Amino acid sequence: MLILLQYPNLRILNEVSILLEVLERRQLELESKDKQLRGDLGKAANMIQEGDAKRKSLEEQLQEKDVQLEEKKYVMFVEHGTNE
Repeated sequence: MLILLQYPNLRILNEVSILLEVLERRQLELESKDKQLRGDLGKAANMIQEGDAKRKSLEEQLQEKDVQLEEKKYVMFVEHGTNE
């Protein structure tokens, strides 16, 4: 430590070296978080696509049920109308 105090350039070089190490660690942390966020984003996009496909399927099923219901109403109307 005494050497560092006697040679200010070495002290500055040491501080810069320490800061560089800290920045490199932080960069690795950020890259790791970025990778995790990209993975999460991909999973979320897949979930949205799956949800959209399921919604479309349910809408189609609902439309089919509506058509069936209308057909039943029509049959009942025709049968009722012909019985009188």
